Amino acid sequence: MIEFHLNLTDSALFGRSIVDIDAKEDHEINLEQIENEIIKRWNPVLINAFVPVNHLTLINRFTSHGYQFIEIRMHAVKEIDDHFSTKDLFPYEFYRVNEPEDLEELISVCSQMSFDDRYSCDPEIDPELALKRNIFFLRQSFERDQEPIFILNNRHHPGILGFRSFKVESRVEASMLLSGVVNHHQSEKYRAMINLFELEELAGMDIRFINAVISARNYSEINHYISQFKYSIDKVQFVCRKLL
Repeated sequence: MIEFHLNLTDSALFGRSIVDIDAKEDHEINLEQIENEIIKRWNPVLINAFVPVNHLTLINRFTSHGYQFIEIRMHAVKEIDDHFSTKDLFPYEFYRVNEPEDLEELISVCSQMSFDDRYSCDPEIDPELALKRNIFFLRQSFERDQEPIFILNNRHHPGILGFRSFKVESRVEASMLLSGVVNHHQSEKYRAMINLFELEELAGMDIRFINAVISARNYSEINHYISQFKYSIDKVQFVCRKLL
């Protein structure tokens, strides 16, 4: 089954229509017919396609039709227990962004951070547009009570080192949204600390399950999630895109 829709947020940010295709099953599809319908309806500048990684025939159908590989995306889930403590991480701390000035400080250093979303890593996408997209999501989360943003810093050396936002889906479930760390020789260390701080925070909220989307491009993150924090992979997607 093939589903597609206009990505309203990305379209507004990029100033041109962007369409997402979700290909869920490996069966005969007429990509040319689907594309013609998409172009007739929205005339997009970009089409993203998300394909199950085990459907090789379907993947080859997209790549032979002009779609270029962007990333392998893994969807993972973890059951949270109460065995996470960050006492040994002092003087590092993890605090919620509650004030507009804290948000603006975070946004001011975003250009110094590394992100691994598909737009930030795509060489054909203007880095300024990719950054603008992430800042939009930060501002959106700040306005939503169920999407807290947390900042990592060092009490002995003031300055933002990284951040993490997540969405509380229900009383027992949350999903990671956006994360970034400053470009530094200790960036991987900061990512690992953010993951630990986040799990401790979620456990304190009685959240029992956390969902994450991991890019296979970031193998150090895979090691953290799978080896250290024992996430389970429940879906893997091949992500590709076509510029029109």
